[in-house]
Amino acid sequence: FYEIHENISYNPVNVGYELNFDGGNKTILNLEITDADEESNNAGVFGTLNGVSAIENLKLENTTVSANGATAAGALVGYSATSLTVNNVESSSNGSVKAMDYAGGLIGHAEGTVEVTNARAHIASGASVTAEKYAGGLIGGASLKCDDFMGIIKAF
Repeated sequence: FYEIHENISYNPVNVGYELNFDGGNKTILNLEITDADEESNNAGVFGTLNGVSAIENLKLENTTVSANGATAAGALVGYSATSLTVNNVESSSNGSVKAMDYAGGLIGHAEGTVEVTNARAHIASGASVTAEKYAGGLIGGASLKCDDFMGIIKAF
């Protein structure tokens, strides 16, 4: 179990593991990820989650994920292999989220079940979420149970 007690500026090292994470309603500021997880080639605060995971009460502000060659990328999670629960999480992007196959404003790709409650991904004007196969404002690709989604999605 991990918990954040103060706002932080963070450049992450991506690893794959099972996770229960409570952000304590704090903010990760100026997140810029330029490399994918070397083991799995995914990018995000949590590049790869290999076990049942839950992430809650976290805000990501001024986020950019431009990991060249990443298979999946998202501001919060690049790739989740099993079950993922996301509650009360918000991400704002002034830059881009890019990946080869899957890109999402919050989650790149989830193969297991994803349960999302009270989550938001804000993509600023001029910012982008791009992938060669699947891209989404909130999630690039997943099996999805979404109880509370609020937002505007525009495609150009």
